Amino acid sequence: MREIVHSDISAQKYEYYPAEYFWIYQEREKDYGKIVVRPETLKDKVEEFFFKQELDFEEDQLFSWKYFVLADKKELARHALNEHSRRLILKNKGIVVDFNGKKRLMRFTNSVNSVDLEKLIKFSKEL
Repeated sequence: MREIVHSDISAQKYEYYPAEYFWIYQEREKDYGKIVVRPETLKDKVEEFFFKQELDFEEDQLFSWKYFVLADKKELARHALNEHSRRLILKNKGIVVDFNGKKRLMRFTNSVNSVDLEKLIKFSKEL
């Protein structure tokens, strides 16, 4: 597995200023297709009332209520987002995970500080 960690500010300044964005990029051996996992918004819930587009997990209603999941290959997405993965995502409020083939990008939806950075690194190792 190859990992690249990137922030929009230098490492020296990171201790003093929150980053506007920070992400972790990984290349994995398994291809899960294209998947987007992000916190679900009120707008998503209203749109779904008229047009069903997201992947829900009937066995995990809390995850389905809190997270919006789009996938081009639903069975592979269910495999990628198994119970362990869903628990990790729920535990890390505000996390976004994008899969594109063998590539995975993880980030928080808001500005991050050094504590968030540590959470994100730990999350990326456990997912």
